[in-house]
Amino acid sequence: MIIEIDGGQHTEQVEHDRKRDAWLGSQGYTVLRFWNNDVMQHLESVLEQIRLALSGKQAG
Repeated sequence: MIIEIDGGQHTEQVEHDRKRDAWLGSQGYTVLRFWNNDVMQHLESVLEQIRLALSGKQAG
């Protein structure tokens, strides 16, 4: 599993990130992306999403 914490610069490189995530997925990795703001202001929610991903469940 790869966890990325993205800042504002990622709004300008969406296509690059999409291609990179697709390649990493083809190599067997799961990529979870979170905005800096979400990590700083909603850490419990971010941690819950990570926990669900690790357990094989999806957040709903």
